[in-house]
Amino acid sequence: LALSGCNSTKPSPDLDSVEEAYLRPYAKEIATYDHLDSLCNAAKLSSTIEIFEGLPHPMWEMASLASERKRDDVFINHKFAFYSPPLGVSKRESIRLHGEIADHRSYSRWNGPKRCGGFHPDLLIRFWTSQGRIDVHLCFGCGEAILYGLRREVYVNMTERASKRWEKFQKSHQTKRPIKAR
Repeated sequence: LALSGCNSTKPSPDLDSVEEAYLRPYAKEIATYDHLDSLCNAAKLSSTIEIFEGLPHPMWEMASLASERKRDDVFINHKFAFYSPPLGVSKRESIRLHGEIADHRSYSRWNGPKRCGGFHPDLLIRFWTSQGRIDVHLCFGCGEAILYGLRREVYVNMTERASKRWEKFQKSHQTKRPIKAR
């Protein structure tokens, strides 16, 4: 089975098998790309957005991750660790991010796992909606996102434009995560 590289946009030749083998052990119900619209539409209606910073990468920043996980201000969300409390962002930034993260055009169909050290979210964007909570994990190393909510998990790629904008936001608001030494 050949896997796509980090910068590849070509889907794996046997995408259904890759999705099944790679994702099924980790998810309660894997939703298809077709469910992206319902999650984005629900997120658009949310009145509250929270943004949390992710911990260092488990492959590329192992030593830093080990010490950071011991902190009292770390919590687990869908098997990944984040710092609390949420990042302080301006109302203007919050409105902009809310619109972009909840826009299905910021994503494209997931094309399989990448060879970048594994998905590891740099940010958690949390929307509180009348239908429940929607969590969006953004990984800038592989350009992927996972949207959790409405009893579904949707795996997608971020568009290049969206990924660059959100990574720029993350770097400018990095308050707890140690700066990479590599």
